[in-house]
Amino acid sequence: MMITCPNCNTPNEEGHSFCQNCGCSIEPSENANHSHAEWSDDSNRLSWKDISGLLGFISSITGCFWCAVFLLPLGLIASLVGVTGKRLRGIAISGLIIALLGGVIWVCTSGILPDWMINGVF
Repeated sequence: MMITCPNCNTPNEEGHSFCQNCGCSIEPSENANHSHAEWSDDSNRLSWKDISGLLGFISSITGCFWCAVFLLPLGLIASLVGVTGKRLRGIAISGLIIALLGGVIWVCTSGILPDWMINGVF
């Protein structure tokens, strides 16, 4: 016998306490006003890798305009860690690209390289 979820109308096999689709309680309870099971939903939380990727992106953007010596390497490292995250991987990849391009531009315009390396020998 199948039990229909009161929240999403998904049929569930008898013997389950919660809906296989949405997690709503499908057992009859004393309090009929609460159809959702109460538990901590960690699926919407960001992991530390995702937060690192976001930090890398922000550091890379800021490093292009201010304190490039500190912020561009920080953005590069944090974005590398953030690429291994699950939810904000695109932002981490963007931060990685921005940090690399900003670092190349900063090295070429800061006078660290000799002129012949930038303009050519001839």
